[in-house]
Amino acid sequence: MGDYPNLSEKMVMGDEVLELHGLSLPQVLSIVTALAEPMNNLYKLAVTGQLEANAASVAMNLGDDFALFAGLVIGHSTGNIERALWFGNKMPMGYQIEALDMIARLTVANAGGPEKLMEIVSKAAQNLSRLQS
Repeated sequence: MGDYPNLSEKMVMGDEVLELHGLSLPQVLSIVTALAEPMNNLYKLAVTGQLEANAASVAMNLGDDFALFAGLVIGHSTGNIERALWFGNKMPMGYQIEALDMIARLTVANAGGPEKLMEIVSKAAQNLSRLQS
């Protein structure tokens, strides 16, 4: 997102080590577009203060769409989008939550802080809402 460094962290999952990166704006937009309705609902909860800022809360509020969300986010973060179905449907939920928390932290850091990230996400959500109208 912008000219910020793309920070990364390693997550150990059994014998596998995943290198997780923060998401870029095109990646965020791709995820928001793929999950337009559930993401719009999350956005409404977030702006009204009804959504806790953690992966477990997002998971609970996404319900049936969580596997797709987790798969897309982790797939984009690792650069292995072709494994999105595995990340979403086969990866144990504990690892999914850990990965999503790490990716969220990295994305915020890459964007230049939470305020800048919220500005970017808000603009994306507003544009998405206009497209759906």
